[in-house]
Amino acid sequence: MPSAMKWVKQQHFLIRLLDSLLRGMGEIIFMNNSITGLIILIAVFIQSWQFAVCMIIGSITSSLTAIVFKLNSTSIANGIYGYNAVLLQTGIAEYHSFDQFSFVEIPYIIGPIIMMSVLSTIMIAGLGAIFIKHFKLSPLELPSMMCTWIWILGASGSFSYFAVNGTKLQPSLKLNPVNYEVQTQQPFEIKELI
Repeated sequence: MPSAMKWVKQQHFLIRLLDSLLRGMGEIIFMNNSITGLIILIAVFIQSWQFAVCMIIGSITSSLTAIVFKLNSTSIANGIYGYNAVLLQTGIAEYHSFDQFSFVEIPYIIGPIIMMSVLSTIMIAGLGAIFIKHFKLSPLELPSMMCTWIWILGASGSFSYFAVNGTKLQPSLKLNPVNYEVQTQQPFEIKELI
């Protein structure tokens, strides 16, 4: 594979970007390999084309953001920024209601995908600098988890993010409601324990 990396480095920008995107998708299972990333993308596309579209948009946005901010080129080539964006977008796609999802709704979810991907790139650069310098650890998926929680908190409740035809576009959180009932216990006396 080192010879393939050398070949990719000599190619056009779009080939290098595609390799980086696929490597980021392969990093989901900790394999820095563009073929593995392609297999994962095909599998996700077969399962849900909406998830695949979200993954591609997020990975492209995150990688381009890293390039614009002139972040570590080795990390960009290895798909580290795209890795976090792919994890983040699968979180956003999971909590978005895809029951009636179609091409009409894609423009309304692209905004959060792009914003969260940019934020994920900034967070991995910042957290990576702190974690590596002080703790000698990589933040791995911490930025994607933090961005997913920010999106969930921002997209639910009374602070939802978009209005579509006068109605709010909110994620349908796939949580089972739990009814808690307060149970009271009868007081007991010490002699009951003996």
